[in-house]
Amino acid sequence: MFFFGVLAFVLFFISDINDAWFQSRLLKPAFFLGAVFLTLAVVVLSVRGVTTLNLVARVLFGVLGVVFFSLLIYSLFIAIPVVDSYTKPGLKRPVYTQGVYALCRHPGVLWFTGLCFCLYAVFGFPLYAAISYSIFNGFLVLFEDKVVFPKVLSGYSDYSSTTPFLIPNRESISSCISYYRGQR
Repeated sequence: MFFFGVLAFVLFFISDINDAWFQSRLLKPAFFLGAVFLTLAVVVLSVRGVTTLNLVARVLFGVLGVVFFSLLIYSLFIAIPVVDSYTKPGLKRPVYTQGVYALCRHPGVLWFTGLCFCLYAVFGFPLYAAISYSIFNGFLVLFEDKVVFPKVLSGYSDYSSTTPFLIPNRESISSCISYYRGQR
């Protein structure tokens, strides 16, 4: 089942390559299939896992995992225009720079990595899978950041010069908080 997760990242790379260069309708489902494969792998590996943590620790990591999962879904499917981002390969679109994307250019990596390690703590999700999937995700966003996004997102070079790659700093945290305070 671990290799379904590996295949998911291959499909994410194919989706990005398609977005930047081929714009093939045939390859358009690659992102969706990758998401399905990764979800399937994570769920099955978690169900099969064994944890040695006590109930209190599992509950605490479980709550934290729900937070990471919610932030991941929000960052990937709510904060940005989903249809343009995932179903229209080759469409030149403006970069989104507000909210969680003011924190860093790839906040989903933070949330995904946190979620994987919470799943390890709560369900016994294999540590090798948590580490491997997090590393694959890191390579994916590095590829997106250096190769794909400058090609498909207008304003990306300005965004990358003002917003941290992965690790938020004081200024980016302040910008994110200010955005959400202004949303009230």
